[in-house]
Amino acid sequence: EQYTPGAALTARVLGYLEAWTLRLHELGYRSGAYGSVSSLVADLVGNAARTTLPDVIHFAHWNDEAVTTDAALPAGLWSQGQRVHQYAGDRAETYGGTRISVDRDQLDVGAGA
Repeated sequence: EQYTPGAALTARVLGYLEAWTLRLHELGYRSGAYGSVSSLVADLVGNAARTTLPDVIHFAHWNDEAVTTDAALPAGLWSQGQRVHQYAGDRAETYGGTRISVDRDQLDVGAGA
């Protein structure tokens, strides 16, 4: 989810994600993280050379574009079937006569862990 990046908070977020990713790798799994392009993605991209990145990024940018590219993500990061883009949110849709709120995502991911 969205948060306000800053030195102390960014360090905690990146430290947690790095430890979590490393532990998942030790156990034979891949990691993924969800966040906004203006907070988590910005922090990960800005610190990519200094931290262990999650294997898959699920980024929220409600721009109504069903693609997995975004100006906030450099072409070389998460470029091998490692992206999920939440491009729309809080859409009211009806299924089986029941109205629900849904988010829309575009996926480019490989096999699971």
